[in-house]
Amino acid sequence: MNVEHSFVTILPIELSCREDYIVAGRNTLRHGNTIVFNIAEHGAVTADLIFYGPYSTLSPGVYCFIFSGQLDGELKLDFAHQNGTVVLKELTVDNFLDPVCFAVTKILTDFEVRGYRTPSLNSLRLESISVETIRFFAA
Repeated sequence: MNVEHSFVTILPIELSCREDYIVAGRNTLRHGNTIVFNIAEHGAVTADLIFYGPYSTLSPGVYCFIFSGQLDGELKLDFAHQNGTVVLKELTVDNFLDPVCFAVTKILTDFEVRGYRTPSLNSLRLESISVETIRFFAA
């Protein structure tokens, strides 16, 4: 069996942020090339969804997502496709130390990563999401 590894990076600019965070024509979650949530600044927004996207297509394989940035409190993550109607994996994290991995057995369209605030989320700084893909092929 042959194995193929590939790596891509999802940058915060490729992710969408809710319009609830727009003040004076600017999304206050966007700080340069990062997404920054702070309860002191954003606590009045009632929507839980912070970021979502990038609406890509995934081929069969094992995917490991490594989040870069800082997290104070808990962030709910889910991984979905078909415009968010099918959730592949859902979890709550309190750090970005461990990768989140799962297997994809068929081609998925409109794949997205979504991050939601929880009652304990104080701050979030998302700098990037690295994605390692492992595919297996018959020899």
